[in-house]
Amino acid sequence: MTMETISQERIFEVAASLLARVATRYPKNYLEKIITAFETEESQASKRALASIIENILYAGEEARCICQDTGVPTFHVYLNPDISIKGDITEALTEATIKATAKVPLRQNVIEPFSYKNLGNNTGWGVPFIHYHYSSQSAPMKIRTELKGFGGEIKSSFDWIMTSSRNMENAVLAYVLNSVILSKGEACLPSFLGVGVGGYAAEAVPNAQNAIFRELTTTHPEKTQFEQRLLRCVNRLGLGTIGLGGNVTAMGIYVATRGTHTAVAPVAVAHQCWASRGSEVLISENKVDYITPHVEASEVPVLRERVSQKLSESKFEGKVRKLTTPVSISDLRELRVGDIVYINGRICTSRDSAHRRMVENLGKVEQIPQEILTERTIFHCGPVVAQDENGNWQVNAAGPTTSSRFTDDAALLAENGIFNVVIGKGTMGKKMINALKGRGVYLLAIGGCAIVYQKKITHADVKWLDLGYPEAVWIFDVNHFGPLVVSIDSEGNSLTKSVMDDVYENARNIYKDEGLNPHEKYVQYPVTFAGLPLEEIIADEKAKMS
Repeated sequence: MTMETISQERIFEVAASLLARVATRYPKNYLEKIITAFETEESQASKRALASIIENILYAGEEARCICQDTGVPTFHVYLNPDISIKGDITEALTEATIKATAKVPLRQNVIEPFSYKNLGNNTGWGVPFIHYHYSSQSAPMKIRTELKGFGGEIKSSFDWIMTSSRNMENAVLAYVLNSVILSKGEACLPSFLGVGVGGYAAEAVPNAQNAIFRELTTTHPEKTQFEQRLLRCVNRLGLGTIGLGGNVTAMGIYVATRGTHTAVAPVAVAHQCWASRGSEVLISENKVDYITPHVEASEVPVLRERVSQKLSESKFEGKVRKLTTPVSISDLRELRVGDIVYINGRICTSRDSAHRRMVENLGKVEQIPQEILTERTIFHCGPVVAQDENGNWQVNAAGPTTSSRFTDDAALLAENGIFNVVIGKGTMGKKMINALKGRGVYLLAIGGCAIVYQKKITHADVKWLDLGYPEAVWIFDVNHFGPLVVSIDSEGNSLTKSVMDDVYENARNIYKDEGLNPHEKYVQYPVTFAGLPLEEIIADEKAKMS
């Protein structure tokens, strides 16, 4: 093969295009897995959520909008070999591509400096975008893989060490994976993909786990190892279901990557990847570009929609449907019960970490809190993707929920002080929030990753506290039929998460028994993460947090 020279400008153009594809077009191989999950899911609640996920994917492909509002931290994998010559600077090309995509797609302005919280507003700086180089001695075209990963899944990822004195390494890894999924409580936007890295140094196991997830991104691999099949079967028996609603599909794929390890110990890493797994691969030459990952294209959406519509029409969704208007009266809130489906009309206000913190600081002078929050009393845990049009009006590109568990303490305090009585978010909220909402309000679960389903219900947007940055500002949304939302905590103190997790714990005990595992055994001898603890210790600790 003759030497192929590829220019910096060429890499820039292709990378910018690749980022746009990754953000807005879902991989076809993954869509097939979601459709299969919908067909096999037995829980009506999870089936309804999967229907919204499929709808969201089709909207994204049709309208070129971000599948999920959390576009993560831009990451590139660059594959090189001796027959490729680069004219220019790859890092500069990928950085400029990130800046362009952030403005044009647009991507959410996520990247900050971790100590000062400074945000350049273009998803670059301080070593971002992340660029990983892979080198092969074999001749091949230059390849780039781009990834965008939301952090709702990322923060559930875990890592530990298993001593090689373990009687059975597979059993030890299985126990660790099960415990890691149990501890996620469905917050990683299930049904998920899991990568498991075993062996090497820690610096090997963690990226190997993440890379393994993309094994079926471009080509399908129907043959799984027996251990991968065992892991998937056991994880799905846990019964977490879509976004933790309960059900028989918790994961759509589990991929194991192994490396040689030290004779004394093997690291194990579990990478949680939400259903909105976004990646794409391209082969590049100076004169040709081959986007090799099949995505959902706009031209294909009508056919896909017809196919999916037939499947949806065959399913009968059950459950009470409630329609609320903000500000919601306490009498209406007290009628809601865990599991009810809710749609909201009126006005809702977003609030993330910085806004919660500022409201808590202003409890002694509530006039400093945006009046819209005080009047409507409905907040949405969300950091939307927004941009101003030529007339200066705010346009919302994507607006799905962010993980709510991290707001439990501040939100409970604000609810107790009457700042709001309706909270919309994703995942769990702890005992403090359950107690704070008793007799006062409700927590409504939105479907993680469905940023366009919810964006389509927003009719107007304004903003307060923009000095906090685009993701952290308080965005004021006029909404019409905003949903679907599921009552996760009602005003009587009932918790959907507690009910589902009680079943999960019992299922886990049965899995341990059937697989020959001991729920009292510490399979990680010196655990550095909770997933390394014995199952019964995890269950006791988690139940204590909710009791």
